[in-house]
Amino acid sequence: MHKFTFIFALLLAGPLMASDWMPITSGDLRAGVLLTSEAQVPASRHAETRPVSFARPLDIDSSASTNAGPQTDSREYWVDAKSEQLARGLELPLSSPGAIVRISALSSEARLQLSASSLQVQVDGQSISSDDGKNALRILGSEALNAHGMAVPANTLAFELPNHGRPNTLTLQMENIRPGQNMVVHVFEPNSDWTGQLSADRFQYLGGDTITAQAGLSNGRQVLAPDEVQAVLVSPDARQAWPLKQDDSGSLLIPSAPGPDASTGEGLWEIHAYLRSKNRDTVIQRDLKLAVNLVAPTARFGPRIDVRNKNGLAIVLEVETGVAGRYQASAQLWGTDEKGQLAPLALTESAAVLKPGTGRLVLEVPEQLLSDSGLGAPYELRQVRLADQGRMGLLEFRQQGLIIPNDHDSARRKFN
Repeated sequence: MHKFTFIFALLLAGPLMASDWMPITSGDLRAGVLLTSEAQVPASRHAETRPVSFARPLDIDSSASTNAGPQTDSREYWVDAKSEQLARGLELPLSSPGAIVRISALSSEARLQLSASSLQVQVDGQSISSDDGKNALRILGSEALNAHGMAVPANTLAFELPNHGRPNTLTLQMENIRPGQNMVVHVFEPNSDWTGQLSADRFQYLGGDTITAQAGLSNGRQVLAPDEVQAVLVSPDARQAWPLKQDDSGSLLIPSAPGPDASTGEGLWEIHAYLRSKNRDTVIQRDLKLAVNLVAPTARFGPRIDVRNKNGLAIVLEVETGVAGRYQASAQLWGTDEKGQLAPLALTESAAVLKPGTGRLVLEVPEQLLSDSGLGAPYELRQVRLADQGRMGLLEFRQQGLIIPNDHDSARRKFN
């Protein structure tokens, strides 16, 4: 070990040469076009203006990508209805017994008192009430729901259907609600074999990207393509929505994505999907929501990379900036051990305020940290990230960034 460390110290005496960026992979993120107008993006909220840079030892044993896409599942759906529809009778599909149903006003500000005495329930044409013994409804008012930790407004009426049989259709009838009142019915089927599933290919997107989502129904043994799919991408302020288009497979959703300058408030965006399908005599209906992050592309890494090895290792990353802000670069540095194997060495980060144009962020690893690691060249930079700190968004991600080879002659030609 001492001999290896001594050789490593000699290697540090001269400069190292960095290779070009490694090719973009399918899991990477990079902007094609940058925004150049501050009017197109939220104001940067950064308070710190001084450049900062630090590094610490990296003790992980894997560099596997953490950029997996989000996913969710559901055994529930919602139906909007007018009070007149409830008065006439509203039919809803069921795929299992024991469903829990909630009825409430669409607006939380509506002052309604919903009474169980005005509720009539039928399952497959058979009336069910709260005093039918084995077939009884279990009425759950807002007080009971809140007592069980389910926060609902006072104008909520809920009930649980009997947990037996193979129901197909629920009919709700409720009178004594003022005409024109917007209502919502929520159906949750905790005992159903069928779940709706929704996933996206990534969590982070840049404005103007194509967002790809997969939607379907599954009972654990088979996957059922929905007969009907409606899906939209909803802005953080919920004031705008963009439709998602269904491709030929029936489950892959490709949106008409908002442009990079979509000004729709700060926060997470949501994919809303509404699925409906039929398996023999059973109609399955599911609603799903999935959060994604859509960021205005204000900066990206440039093609130039310089590496210095005086008093440690400094990797100078060029940053192309369209809009001024405080930007942060971070990366994992891996080094080569005595057996010629790459091993984690350091996590390094740097942040600074950059003006529009071409700037630099420097990832520094002190000489003492390099020496203590017992690792040497060639190095590899992994999981390289560029973030907009003031607007809280990831702008670029590269699972494999670059290789810094042990090539003194080439390095001298480049830097001298």
